[in-house]
Amino acid sequence: MSTADTHSLNPNGNGQGKYNEKLSQLKQYVSQSKYIEPLEQIKVCQSFGLPYLKNVFRDEYRKRFYDFLFENVTTCANVTKHTLIPQKYLCECKAYYENKKLLKVVGLGNCPVTNSKNVQFLSTNPRMWNDAFLLPNSSQLKMF
Repeated sequence: MSTADTHSLNPNGNGQGKYNEKLSQLKQYVSQSKYIEPLEQIKVCQSFGLPYLKNVFRDEYRKRFYDFLFENVTTCANVTKHTLIPQKYLCECKAYYENKKLLKVVGLGNCPVTNSKNVQFLSTNPRMWNDAFLLPNSSQLKMF
C-alpha cells in the first residue's frame, strides 16, 4: 500500500482516521463560528480538505435553533436576531422539530423584533409548553 493511499480522505477507504480528524475539526470550527452562508460553506469545507458536507452545517444550525428555543420562548425573528441564522432557514428548522414533536407553538403575540401582531411564540422545552405566563401580554416576553 502506498503512502498516498494511507492519507486518502475517502471516508469509506484507507485514511478514514485522517478523514474523521478533519471532519471533527470542521465540526468544531462550524460550532464556534457565526452563521456561514451556503456558498461560503463550500469554501470552508475545501479549506479543511473535505468535500462539501452540507449536513455538518445543517445539524449545527438546527442545534442552535433548538437550544435557543429551549432556553427562550420567542419568535423565529428573535432567534434570527440572536443567532444570525436567516429566518427562512429557521422556518425549515421549525418544521423539522415540529414533525419530530420536539417543538410547539405555545402562544401568539407581538413579535419583539418586528412588532408584528399574532406571531407564533415557539419553545422546544416541554416544561414551557403549557405555562400560563406565555400569554401574549406577559411582561416576561418583553425581556427578549
